[in-house]
Amino acid sequence: MKSRIKELLYLIRTELRNRRTFFRDGSASNCSSNLKLLIAANTTAILFLIAFILVTPLIISSWHPTPYHLAFLPALLICFAVSLIYYRGHRNGGKGASLLCILLSIILLTFSVLLDTIGSAGAPAIFVPMMYVIVPVVFTLPFHISYGMIAITEIAYAFMLSTYKNNMTGRYDLFGSIVALACSLIIANIITMLRVRDYMLQAEYKYRSMTDGLTNILNKEAIFDALRKYFQAYNPHTTCALIIMDLDNFKTLNDTKGHAAGDVLLKEIGRLLTETFRRLDIIGRFGGDEFVILLKGTADPLLIRNKYTTIQERLKQLTQEQLDIPVTASFGSVYAEGQTVDAHLLFQQADTALYKAKREKKSSCVIKKYQSET
Repeated sequence: MKSRIKELLYLIRTELRNRRTFFRDGSASNCSSNLKLLIAANTTAILFLIAFILVTPLIISSWHPTPYHLAFLPALLICFAVSLIYYRGHRNGGKGASLLCILLSIILLTFSVLLDTIGSAGAPAIFVPMMYVIVPVVFTLPFHISYGMIAITEIAYAFMLSTYKNNMTGRYDLFGSIVALACSLIIANIITMLRVRDYMLQAEYKYRSMTDGLTNILNKEAIFDALRKYFQAYNPHTTCALIIMDLDNFKTLNDTKGHAAGDVLLKEIGRLLTETFRRLDIIGRFGGDEFVILLKGTADPLLIRNKYTTIQERLKQLTQEQLDIPVTASFGSVYAEGQTVDAHLLFQQADTALYKAKREKKSSCVIKKYQSET
């Protein structure tokens, strides 16, 4: 029994952690999705209200639209116009999309309460239970925002029912809203769980496509993509240092100890690099026994040389202890300080520095200043 409880608690903690990741790391895609759903939901609400106003008198001859029905339509139209203007300028979403989703939700919930209380004092509620189910499901918003709005709405709704409806009808309507709220919690929880799982799977596939399977660091394509994004963000005032590291005697290791030993070493180097450099730095395997590191925001040759010394010492210790063959590394590095940097040119110059280090003396470090094209 205890083991089952622990397993259940573990599953709950995992789900909550995944949801935090989903709303934090997936905010950009969520905002983009919310913006598209906002336009669709707003359009649907406008068409539904128009149809309701036109069709209801044909079914219930004594029914006439109240001022609240008539005010509901322009409120939706204004929200739709604002959303459309925002969509034209921010097709990828942005935080404004979430704010507009909250605005539409408030409009829908507010007018639903007005229509089901003051607008139809003698009739059973229709809109509030429906909105309780629809609003939390349509948009991808954090739980505390969606149900915070609904909780405030329910309090206001209970007050309006006690004020404008007779006791029995009001109780039935309040009970119906509570049942709708309970159903909403279940449905929204299931849909959110499916959205989170889908996001986590996509994130896993993306991570695998960007990661070198052996060393668990960035692969070649992901390296250049990260470099390009970094320079786009910081040019023309980029400060950085690019290091290309190449293993010495790696072929000898493969020939004498076998490729399995070489794979073990490459995996250990991936771990060594992630421990030596910062999380914010770009670290990847370019291919074979070559590795690339971009130090962000620093152009200090002394720091580069200190990193080189640290890696050399740990690499020698690692290979002697585990493989009985000392393997060293050569460094070619280029640093730029407050200037416009081209990723390919920076890489070429670092590669030239590495070639010079390998040619002059293995297990050495050559550091150059970045030279832009003139």
